[in-house]
Amino acid sequence: APIGTDIRDYLKLNDNTIEISVTPNRADCLGIIGVARDVGVLNQVALTEPDMSPVAATIDATLPIRVDAPQACPRYLGRVVKGIDVKAPSPLWMREKLRRCGIRSIDAVVDVTNYVLLELGQPMHAFDLSRIDGGIVVRMAEEGETLTLLDGNEAKLNADTLVIADHQKALAMGGIFGGEHSGVNGETQDVLLECAFFSPLSITGRARRHGLHTDASHRYERGVDPALQYKAMERATRLLLDICGGQAGPIIDVTHENELPKRATITLR
Repeated sequence: APIGTDIRDYLKLNDNTIEISVTPNRADCLGIIGVARDVGVLNQVALTEPDMSPVAATIDATLPIRVDAPQACPRYLGRVVKGIDVKAPSPLWMREKLRRCGIRSIDAVVDVTNYVLLELGQPMHAFDLSRIDGGIVVRMAEEGETLTLLDGNEAKLNADTLVIADHQKALAMGGIFGGEHSGVNGETQDVLLECAFFSPLSITGRARRHGLHTDASHRYERGVDPALQYKAMERATRLLLDICGGQAGPIIDVTHENELPKRATITLR
């Protein structure tokens, strides 16, 4: 900061933090954009959305993705981003917004996924691409299968737990918590961004079984907008490239349309 700058102005500390209690039926308000949309309607003010425009692929890098549990995961998007600088610092404005929302800054990649979760209400995850063996398989866990989580604890999984796996092992508990083996670390150069729609019924109760309650499971249990995944992926890709550099491949889309929530028809009288 320039010498003599008022720290309140430099850190933009003259701010108001508003804590909102969201009822279970308003999962759309578990992202800032959802709250802003409601406020805009009530006050007849146009909503200014963040930049979610498509990011053109500059490399052809993809990864095989197979969904063996389409009822639990009707839509799974993946995107390879190569050549990132994982040691690049997250911008101050992002770190401050995360801090004010009670989230600790970890590294630029994780900060981007957490920021998109807060902004749009869409959970995301980033895998270290070099730790994925063969490709991604979205499946139900084998009874008794184990997974070491990002916090170092080992989870013994039941057959009704959704996992994100590669061709050899489970990498993450789908929609709940990432695994230690495939997490982003200080040596990561290439990542796979994950953005998915998981059925609420496939997530409900699984986190509590392992003594967990994560920002991701909180949202998936209540229902994430099934039309949000592409927007969140583009938003995260743009932020990641702006902060860490690198090159992005095309979005890999595995969608089972017949398993997605159906639009309800309402007759107004």
